[in-house]
Amino acid sequence: MEIILKNLEKRFNREILFKDLNFTFSKGQKTAIVGPNGSGKSTLLQLLAGNQLASKGEISYVDGDATLSVENIFTHIAIAAPYLELIEEFTLKEQIEFHFKFKTIKNGETISSVIDKSYFTEHKQKLIKNFSSGMKQRL
Repeated sequence: MEIILKNLEKRFNREILFKDLNFTFSKGQKTAIVGPNGSGKSTLLQLLAGNQLASKGEISYVDGDATLSVENIFTHIAIAAPYLELIEEFTLKEQIEFHFKFKTIKNGETISSVIDKSYFTEHKQKLIKNFSSGMKQRL
């Protein structure tokens, strides 16, 4: 899959976070997004995941010969960032089950294997509201 940015711009009120951003993210390519606080790193990730709209420019999602729509990109891209909202009344297991109603779980994985690989084995029935902030970020 490729994510292609063409003349991308993001503004908040009169402040321009970035403009004329052109870049192609390709499968298997590693990219670091660096910059000072407030420079738009998290905002760029939100744009790539389809959670926000650009002020100008376009983002294309290409998988082989197919162009994917932004409305369905959530089935291909996930973003994990601190301060994303979790449903505090859910247990860990309920939260993960809810997540996989929207995402396809990788072949060979199960809800239990995801919990175990995330070092949450002892917390399956614990309410999210009782997690530490570090546990919430990991989740």
